[in-house]
Amino acid sequence: MPVIRLENLRKGMKPSDDVLNHRGSILIPRGREIQDKHLRILKMWGITEVIIQETDVDPIEMNTTLEISPEIYQKAMNRVKYLFQHTDYKHPAIRELIDQCVRRNIIDMVKEKTNA
Repeated sequence: MPVIRLENLRKGMKPSDDVLNHRGSILIPRGREIQDKHLRILKMWGITEVIIQETDVDPIEMNTTLEISPEIYQKAMNRVKYLFQHTDYKHPAIRELIDQCVRRNIIDMVKEKTNA
C-alpha cells in the first residue's frame, strides 16, 4: 500500500488504516474518503504521511515511499536515532526531520548496494 506525503494527498483517496494523532485519537477512520477538511486537520496535527488503499494513481507522480526490507529500514533508523538521541521524538518538527534523515539514509544504502 502506498505511503503518500501530505502534499500529495488528494480528495477521494482512502486511508488503509485509521489516521491517528500523537495522542492516539482517530483523525480519519480507515476507508473514509479524504476531504478538504481532513487535509487541514492533518496539517494542523503535523501528520506528514498517510498509508492509502491501492489506487490507479501513478506512484512516481505521487512521490510514494519505496517498499524496502525491514532490515534496511531498521539500520537507517538506528543510524538516525543515534544522531537524535537527545531530542524529543514526539515534536512534529523533529519527527519530520528524523523521517527525512531516515529516507536519505535508505536512499544512500540502496545506492551503495546497487553500486557494489
